Amino acid sequence: MSLEVTESPPRVFHDARRRVWRRDCSVDMPLSRKLAEETPVAFTYQGAAYAVMMATPADLADFALGFSLNEGVIGAPGDIEALDIVATEDGVILRIALVDHRADAFWERRRFLAGPSGCGLCGLESLAQAARSPRRVSSDIRVSAEAVHAAMTMLPARQTMNRLTGALHAAAF
Repeated sequence: MSLEVTESPPRVFHDARRRVWRRDCSVDMPLSRKLAEETPVAFTYQGAAYAVMMATPADLADFALGFSLNEGVIGAPGDIEALDIVATEDGVILRIALVDHRADAFWERRRFLAGPSGCGLCGLESLAQAARSPRRVSSDIRVSAEAVHAAMTMLPARQTMNRLTGALHAAAF
């Protein structure tokens, strides 16, 4: 996959002065707190709009890959031919180009989806679509309960944005 970042994405967090309320008065503290930013992130495949999610504009290549896999648009990372991350005044556009066989499959199953809350259900036409079964996992990977526990224990140390803002979560594979 070739990755091109055409402009700097919007900031991920900003510093805000802390205001503390004590009884009947407020006091400005000289310290600041980092607040997480969110921006609309639009997914386009083959030039066609697919979904809009609100997200912190960090790790956008990983977001594009994970979302594309989860939606079934791709079956493997190599199915993405190119990814352009384009910052605009209104948010970020993830322009995703698919390899030929995945592009053909995309056009066959394309549906319109706009998920402002990230739930992935907005834009569906029926409740039956919302209750679709997940794809069957076809992998020989086996992970022990101990390994999952160890990974969960290590995850907080890798959540840099959460440590800065106290307000973001992460996912890992």
